[in-house]
Amino acid sequence: MALVGRRPLTTLARIAVLAVVCFITFNYILLPIRIDGISMEPTHHNGQINCVNMLAYVFHEPRRGDIVAVRLAGKHVMFMKRIIGLPGETIAFHDGHAYING
Repeated sequence: MALVGRRPLTTLARIAVLAVVCFITFNYILLPIRIDGISMEPTHHNGQINCVNMLAYVFHEPRRGDIVAVRLAGKHVMFMKRIIGLPGETIAFHDGHAYING
């Protein structure tokens, strides 16, 4: 009785709804990814787990400074990178500095 309560059918229904909501959330809306490498430091560290919001750009385009995940081969291989250049801009790197449009 302590495990399922006084209404076992209600408890099973709640568990089923919770399982469906978690399945949809973590397969189609928030994708958990692990950071591998030091390219995103100091914002994100090696081994850290973050969630990628698949609905982030439904209402607006990506902006400079946004952190995005890029699929490489399927949804399980992704790179997490920061946007520094937008379409139509020229990016150049000199002496360890990034230059946008000169």
